[in-house]
Amino acid sequence: MKKYIFTIIALLSIYIVSAQKTKADKFYQLGNYTRAIKAYSADTTKAYNQKMIAKSYHNLENYDMAIAHYKKAIVIDSTIQLQKFELAKIYFQVKQFETSANLYNKLIEQDSINPTFYFNLGLVYDHMGKKPLAYANYEKAYEVDSNYLKASYKLATAALLNHRYEHCKELIEKGLAINPNNLDFINLYAVYNYDLSHYEEAIKYFKILINNKQTSATIYRRLGICYYNSNMYIEASKAFEQQKIREPRNPEVYNYLGLCYNKIGDYEKALENLNKAVILKTLTFEEEYEALAFCYQQMKDYKQALKYYELTLKENPKKYILHYKIAITADKCYTDPKKVLPYYEKADHHFAGNNMFKRMITKRLKELNAEIVANTP
Repeated sequence: MKKYIFTIIALLSIYIVSAQKTKADKFYQLGNYTRAIKAYSADTTKAYNQKMIAKSYHNLENYDMAIAHYKKAIVIDSTIQLQKFELAKIYFQVKQFETSANLYNKLIEQDSINPTFYFNLGLVYDHMGKKPLAYANYEKAYEVDSNYLKASYKLATAALLNHRYEHCKELIEKGLAINPNNLDFINLYAVYNYDLSHYEEAIKYFKILINNKQTSATIYRRLGICYYNSNMYIEASKAFEQQKIREPRNPEVYNYLGLCYNKIGDYEKALENLNKAVILKTLTFEEEYEALAFCYQQMKDYKQALKYYELTLKENPKKYILHYKIAITADKCYTDPKKVLPYYEKADHHFAGNNMFKRMITKRLKELNAEIVANTP
C-alpha cells in the first residue's frame, strides 16, 4: 500500500513539474518573460530551467542576470554546448571580448567542424582589433563550410580592400551562385566593378540594389559617377539628384550636378549647383571655379568667366593651361588691346617649346602689338 502511495506521489510530482514547465514555456513563447522567469524558478535544479531563465533575462536586456543563470546552467550540466554558445554571444554583446573569445575557443575544442563558432570568434577578434586572427577564423569557417555566406562575404570584402581582385571576384561569384539574391554580395559586386572602372557592369548591380530598396547616398553617388564616366549625363544627373536629397550639405554632389548640367547644356542649373558647391566647400574650390568659368563662358558672360578662371588659378597656380584660358577669355571681355596684351604675355611666360598653345599665344601677341601700334597716334 505504501509503495502504491509513493508511486502516486511520484507520478503527481512529475505531472506538476511537467505542467509547470509547459506553462513556463508558453509564457516564454508569448514574450511574457517576467512570468516565465517566475515559472521556471519553481525548479532551479534543472539546466533547462536555468537556461530558459537566462534567455528570458536576455530578452529583457538584463545581461548580468542572463550571464549569471547561463553559468548556473553550465554548472548543472557542462556537457551541453548550447549554454556556452549563448553565453559567448552575450559576452560579445556586452563587449567582454576576451571572455567571449575564450568561450568560443573552448567550443571549437569540443566541435572543430562548426563554422559558426569560427565565424563568431572572427567577429570577436575583429572587435578586439586583431584583424589577422579574425581573418584566419573567417577562412576556417569558409574551409569547414563553403556555403557559409557570412564568412565568404567577410573574405571577399577583405580581398577587395586589399586589391586582391581576382580572389574577390571568385568569392563573390561563388556566393551569388549559392544565393543570386544576396544583397550583400550584389553590393560587393557593384563596388568591385566600380573600383575597376567596369562602369557598365557596376551600373547593372547598383540598379539591382536600388530596385531592392537599397537607396543610400553612397549607392546613388557611385551610380552617378558610373553614368558620368560613361558619358550618360542625364542619367548621372538623376542619380546625383537622389544623392542630393539624402546629403543636402555635401558639396561634392552639387559639383557633380554642375558638371552634369554643363555637359547637358542646362547652364542655369549648372550655375545654381556649382555656386552651391562653392558655398558648402571649405577646402578647395578649383573644380567648382573652373566649371563655373566654363559655364559663364558658354553663356557669353565673359567678365564672370574671367573672374572664375582667375579664382581657379589662385587655387592651383601650377595648372598652366589656365593662363591660356584666362587670356582668351580676357580677349573676349575687353576690346582694348592694351588691356588684353598683359594676359597673353603672362600666358607666354608659362608655355615653352613649339606646342599648339605656344603657337596660338605667339600669333595673338603679334596681332595685339600690331593693333596697339596701329592705334597709336
